[in-house]
Amino acid sequence: MNPDAGKFYGISKACRMMGVSRAAYYKWTHRKVTVHEQENQAIRDYIIELEEKNHYVFGFKRLMTYINAETQYHVSHGRVRRIMRLAGEGGHRMLPLVP
Repeated sequence: MNPDAGKFYGISKACRMMGVSRAAYYKWTHRKVTVHEQENQAIRDYIIELEEKNHYVFGFKRLMTYINAETQYHVSHGRVRRIMRLAGEGGHRMLPLVP
């Protein structure tokens, strides 16, 4: 939105400002979700469920073991780490130390 006029920018102007061609913008808006992205979403949902059930105590390799054993997906710890990073989970949550 244009802060001076209070109006939305047109697609052409917005694309120019972002350095993206209009064709690339429209191709992106009509893209289909890939099978790999769907798998990553399902894995992310499973990770979140597993972490919430177990109070966020698992590392990437333990999560990988559970995913490989209990789901239809075969993942590496690097893929688990990447999915968590992109989802904003980031891995371990540090719990406060109790004296």
